[in-house]
Amino acid sequence: MDAPVIAKKASYTASLLLMTAVVLGGCANPDDIVIKKCPAAATLPEAQTLTRFKDGTGRDLIDVNFNGKIIGITGSCSIDVDEDTGEGTIEMKVRPRFEFTRGPANHDSQLTFEYFVVLTDAASNPISEQRLPFKSEFWTNRTVMTDKDKPIELTIPVTDWQGGDDFRVFVGFQLSREELDYNRSR
Repeated sequence: MDAPVIAKKASYTASLLLMTAVVLGGCANPDDIVIKKCPAAATLPEAQTLTRFKDGTGRDLIDVNFNGKIIGITGSCSIDVDEDTGEGTIEMKVRPRFEFTRGPANHDSQLTFEYFVVLTDAASNPISEQRLPFKSEFWTNRTVMTDKDKPIELTIPVTDWQGGDDFRVFVGFQLSREELDYNRSR
């Protein structure tokens, strides 16, 4: 491209941006715009995996009932905020996805555990916590499977100075002290 064509395109782009700014600037005062985002959802690294051993003292590979891992969190979010006050709620649905490996000690194809969903403020202070039971079954002779739970609903009240960045959602396996120590040792 030669220089006059580039200059003409740049001038056109600048004019278009200026017109857009003028039109949008007439729509609302920036102080009146209420922008609320959805909170971030993540797993806690130490509670992202679970190794469940059979009952008893054995802790070798042959004693493993199942291994579990949280491999993702899906969800949705809707924001309902009063334009005048900036107050309202964030309705959030969180749905963890798990991957399981059947261990040699798992003879009935069943797995049962609890996991948690914790809502915190930006400083990681807990606001609410849910402990949820989960039960599943390995199909036929499969040793690896994925599964997910139903969506967990959270209602988060927000004020005019709060948004999704002021909250966090953490998901993890509910671990015993022994299971937590096992995760930390790996």
